[in-house]
Amino acid sequence: MKTIPSKSNLIFFINITIILNYLFDGINKFSRLNFPIFSRSALIFRILLVIGAVIFLIIFLNKKRFNFLITYFYFLLSFLISNLYLRYVIEVDVYLIEQLVYFNRYFFIFILYFALYKVLNSRQHLSAIAKVFRKLFVFNGLLAIAGLLLGITLFESIPDGVPRFGYSGLILAQN
Repeated sequence: MKTIPSKSNLIFFINITIILNYLFDGINKFSRLNFPIFSRSALIFRILLVIGAVIFLIIFLNKKRFNFLITYFYFLLSFLISNLYLRYVIEVDVYLIEQLVYFNRYFFIFILYFALYKVLNSRQHLSAIAKVFRKLFVFNGLLAIAGLLLGITLFESIPDGVPRFGYSGLILAQN
């Protein structure tokens, strides 16, 4: 018999995951500037998170999650077929791994939502999660301001040589 994790355990897991996602973005940003060969840590974390969410979806399968998985795999299969068609029939120089990164960027949030939708439907639980987001938002904003005032390259969002201005704290890209 499947034991469903308690909602408080799931809230704790979600909050830890949000914080780790932010930290891995920071590690990724730091690595991209200093050690480009190690600049995929955030992607690896999100891939592991997606795999964990899909396993959770399968273990605690219900009709709503099943319908989501069928839809998700339909989009994934369509995506793979279209990329293979571009690569081998039309001979466009696309790289499947790079394209999977883009696919994950758009479907990542849906996978997490359907894995955890029962927790997220509660206003009280959603409020607890939003509190962590607010703290990270304020912290990241302070880092961006510090980057502006102190000229810290790590907290810039625009690369050197580009005639634009911006600071993003530890967030590398829109996720």
